Amino acid sequence: MDTGIRGYSVEENPLTEEERGRIEETVGKKRASSFIRQRERGRVSFHHRGTGQDRPLDYAEESSGTQALLALGTVIMGLLERGGTLVVDEIDTSLHTLLSGSLISLFKDPENNPHGAQLIFTSHDTSLLGRVHGREVLTEDEIWLTEKDTEGATSLFPMSSYESAGEENRDRRYLVGRYGAVPFVDEDLLIRALRPRTDALENDGSGEESPMRKGRSQGRRPGPRREHAKVLILGEGETEREYFTGLRRHFKELSAGAPVGQGHVPEPVSVEIAARTAASLIVKEALDRRSEGYSEIWAVFDTEGENVHQLRARVRDTKCSNAEATVRTAVSHPAFEVWLLFHHLNPGALSGCHQPKDAERLLRKTVPQWAKGQVRRGKTGTAFSDFGSGLNRARTRAASTRVDHYDGRPWSDVHQVVDAIERQYREGSG
Repeated sequence: MDTGIRGYSVEENPLTEEERGRIEETVGKKRASSFIRQRERGRVSFHHRGTGQDRPLDYAEESSGTQALLALGTVIMGLLERGGTLVVDEIDTSLHTLLSGSLISLFKDPENNPHGAQLIFTSHDTSLLGRVHGREVLTEDEIWLTEKDTEGATSLFPMSSYESAGEENRDRRYLVGRYGAVPFVDEDLLIRALRPRTDALENDGSGEESPMRKGRSQGRRPGPRREHAKVLILGEGETEREYFTGLRRHFKELSAGAPVGQGHVPEPVSVEIAARTAASLIVKEALDRRSEGYSEIWAVFDTEGENVHQLRARVRDTKCSNAEATVRTAVSHPAFEVWLLFHHLNPGALSGCHQPKDAERLLRKTVPQWAKGQVRRGKTGTAFSDFGSGLNRARTRAASTRVDHYDGRPWSDVHQVVDAIERQYREGSG
């Protein structure tokens, strides 16, 4: 690790009796000893290679990266010599990935770590999930991920709880959400927060459109606009209808700022049970209803016994006019219950859900009052209130499991329907 430092020197700074006496008078005899030790501590200078001669720099003048390496490196060297445990928060702070990766690797080499010293650290450097200097920095059982819920509680789970993909690019898979534990960024909210500032910059106070805004709008012709754009959701049964009806009520209350019935937000989302429950027939019904005035139609179904790729290709290849709705699919494997489980459990906890019955059994264990195909009338049935508090967690977890090909692991696309519903109510309230 070449820092450019060739050596160091310590300049002693002893205090006179008079100076010691003044310190005691100022801070008192009990506190004076620590002040005196601090003042008498030698001034350390590090000597760097220069043109023709070495150039000294005080520790405070060193870069933050060099300071971090010196501070952490000396502690690690001592720990490797005697053993013990070191806990470091954000080990990558001010350090290059190659440096932090090398420091971590010291603990994994028995020759360098004969006493079994242990390093526990946190990091936001996703490169440490992959390879550094051509070798793996951490194994899957050494990597633990953290995820914070909407109430501020943080859960901790190992990467080894996910099925291994062999020589996979773990850092890239993490960044696309494959393992969860990624922040949920509401880009629409960020844009709305910045919009007032942008509008102020673009308005010159004359009441006329500014050159900046005018330049962007020239030559742009407005497209077709639906005054009452609506989303239709076609599901397989009462479980789906009850969940999406409750979700619709949830977003309506948020956007209206008042309980349902007291606000003035239009109803832009319809939820229906499809006439037939087979996925192919749900897709057919969605395509047949394109001209009913909706802007989007979502076909929500499971993968059981269905060729999902063929159905998606059928939807994708269907040509729609501007006056017709866009048809989309939201699929869950092996069942819609996987989406409900994501409100409460991390994807790794669903590894045993290979069949719909497996997911249903785990959901009943997790939410005892849930009952398949039943609306909550008494003590059992489906109710959105059993899942609403975990909605954002479910969206993040579902996004992390989305796959382009079936590989046997539970997954769900339903978070895309949630995004569509939320978007409709935001636009309606804006």
